[in-house]
Amino acid sequence: MSNEGKDIFYAVENPNAKEVEISLIGFLSEDSTMPSANVLDGAQKLTVDFSRFHAMNSSGIKKWIFFIDQVKSVKDLKVEFKACPSSFLRVARSVTGVMPPDVEIISYQVPIYCEKCDIDFSILQSKEKLKENIDNFVNSIETLDCETFPKCKANLTVDCNTNLYSYFLESN
Repeated sequence: MSNEGKDIFYAVENPNAKEVEISLIGFLSEDSTMPSANVLDGAQKLTVDFSRFHAMNSSGIKKWIFFIDQVKSVKDLKVEFKACPSSFLRVARSVTGVMPPDVEIISYQVPIYCEKCDIDFSILQSKEKLKENIDNFVNSIETLDCETFPKCKANLTVDCNTNLYSYFLESN
């Protein structure tokens, strides 16, 4: 098994003159390198993909805030986050400067725990779908990559406080 996701971090930049996508991969720390601001030159839209992001420590938070300060300096740049995990949302809710102003979170990773199978996993959910169902989210799950599903559906729980999502859904 590789160290990817725990010990290393990298950001994959996919610049296209007007739209830039950055995929965050791994654990953001003091050893991480964020993309340079020049990748945003001429960009009108920045999408940050968190689908392979794991977490960040306090030094990683500082690096992220510095990057967001650079993002904020780009005039008329639309910023969207996709596959935003609860670990990032917890930091964003408690630390000023982590979220750029007017960011749109287009999808969330919702952590789920199955007591019967003793596994945890995340389900990618669009903001529209999550807004419709935040309080009854587990009951809305129709399919899972699980051998015992749907028998284990009664044993599924959202593995974080759903108020965290409500906070961002209301402001987004």
